[in-house]
Amino acid sequence: DFYDFIELPDDNLGIVVADVSGKGVPASLIMASVRAALRAQVDNVYYLYEVVRRLNLMLCRDTRPEEFVTLFYGVLDTRGRRLTWTDAGHAPPLLVRGGKVQELESMNMVLGVDPDVEFRQSIIDLQDDDRLLIYTDGLTDARDFDGRMFGKQRVIDALLKPAATADAVASNLLWDLRRFVGLAPRSDDVTVVALRMP
Repeated sequence: DFYDFIELPDDNLGIVVADVSGKGVPASLIMASVRAALRAQVDNVYYLYEVVRRLNLMLCRDTRPEEFVTLFYGVLDTRGRRLTWTDAGHAPPLLVRGGKVQELESMNMVLGVDPDVEFRQSIIDLQDDDRLLIYTDGLTDARDFDGRMFGKQRVIDALLKPAATADAVASNLLWDLRRFVGLAPRSDDVTVVALRMP
């Protein structure tokens, strides 16, 4: 897993969360190359889907067939409170608005499989008190000693708890996860990025 925040011109903020298949040094090297390539692209390419398309071509060229990456890349216009995002097979972010939770779904494919695939981007205007959670599948797939998965419903329940800040949103979630998993061995990384609009 990795996450990144990228300062962009005109009070825009790039937000990245990604997960690479596999473990150990090979997976770490792929992730490092994805991060470097992404940062190189965002300075010169305006459209998010084009950034992701170029990352996909690089991975298709430089990785083995069984290696792939899921990725969320969004740009938040902090003044206009508009989020533009694209993803590549990543778990859909969860948006809490008015006491209800919705998924920001996308049909894009993972990176590193098909060099000819096209990617799309989406836009949403954020509102007061909106909360957004971007996460990797290690969160929902975490298991307790009995083999039960933490699952999406427990994530949603944690997101609906009162939280005045993004830190509080993440803390609620991670506390619930720790209580559920206990001392059971971890099988995957867990990465969460939370946003809360004032």
